[in-house]
Amino acid sequence: MSEEFKSYISQRVDNKGIDYFRDDTSTSGWLNNRSGNKYYFSGQTGIAEIAFENDSIAVITIPYQGHYRRKNYIGLQEEYRTEDKDINGKYRVRLTMTLFNTNLEDNGIIETGGDVDDPGHDAHQSAKNGLHEDVIQGLLRR
Repeated sequence: MSEEFKSYISQRVDNKGIDYFRDDTSTSGWLNNRSGNKYYFSGQTGIAEIAFENDSIAVITIPYQGHYRRKNYIGLQEEYRTEDKDINGKYRVRLTMTLFNTNLEDNGIIETGGDVDDPGHDAHQSAKNGLHEDVIQGLLRR
């Protein structure tokens, strides 16, 4: 079963696109002054490392890389400052799949690189959110 399980995982996580967008801005005043942040991440996964604990449990380490951009609106009409970062890292999950149940344990970001080494930085958090939406959820669908 482990070869079928590995193939199932690889088809869902290897070389997949990641796109994430979040808008935390608001406008106020008669000039529609915008304040807050817009977060963008665009990247892709690499080839996952898959280790089996047994026939139904796999530990999956997913490498990712991409470009992060944050627009910080300063509250004066549509004026903003930008932050651009190229990042990479590895994200780990533990997947348990039996005939009747599928369970995913999130181990989080385990390695970071590129322009930002802090896994708590918005760049890596945006990548994490994009991974969940575009890749990780695919592991739960049969």
